[in-house]
Amino acid sequence: MAGKQLVAVTGASSGIGEAVAKVFSRAGHPVLMMARRLERMEALNLPDSMARQVDVRD
Repeated sequence: MAGKQLVAVTGASSGIGEAVAKVFSRAGHPVLMMARRLERMEALNLPDSMARQVDVRD
């Protein structure tokens, strides 16, 4: 398989989701970060990452 796989993380603006996004980013994976607070994800400034505002609540 060529390159690293894209990792999608929900809840990436804080807590466990933020930590998971950082771990995969440091490992060289592209990361799709998703959460309600877009500005907090953008402030992480992770390389090769994308932040999208989503709400996955029921």
